[in-house]
Amino acid sequence: MTSDTLSLLIDVSKLFIPLIAIAGIWIAMQQYAVNRDKIRFTLYDKRFKIYDIIMNHLYDMYESEDTSFEEHNKFMTACNEAQFLLPNKIYSQVNTTKDLIIKIRLIRRSINRRQKAQNVDQEKLDELHTELFEQEDLLTNLEPKITEAFHSVLNFERF
Repeated sequence: MTSDTLSLLIDVSKLFIPLIAIAGIWIAMQQYAVNRDKIRFTLYDKRFKIYDIIMNHLYDMYESEDTSFEEHNKFMTACNEAQFLLPNKIYSQVNTTKDLIIKIRLIRRSINRRQKAQNVDQEKLDELHTELFEQEDLLTNLEPKITEAFHSVLNFERF
């Protein structure tokens, strides 16, 4: 190879360096966009799981007198995760729901204990039933508020 050919080859190869750099930057930008969307989707998935567990627990509370320990534990875990995965405004709704569900469970257990007792204080039992109905009404009214609150963080843009 002559020095002129070698010099020409070096000059041509210098032109490819910026093209390779531009291609590398373009690939890096594409990877950044894909990873950003993956993180957003993962967060969406975790938040939707929390919403789904809360709503299923509410429906279970409407359907039956008491939910299983496993279901209630799953609900409590979701509420704890919500503290770290949701904005404060939405977490306050979740926390209000959690407190109300705990209160309803305690009232239901108190009613069951009193009904099983030998000498039942009917007046106290009636008070507990009244309080239970009031708390269940509050829980029913919270359901649309929870859905509305979660809507703001579960609004995932479509491709």
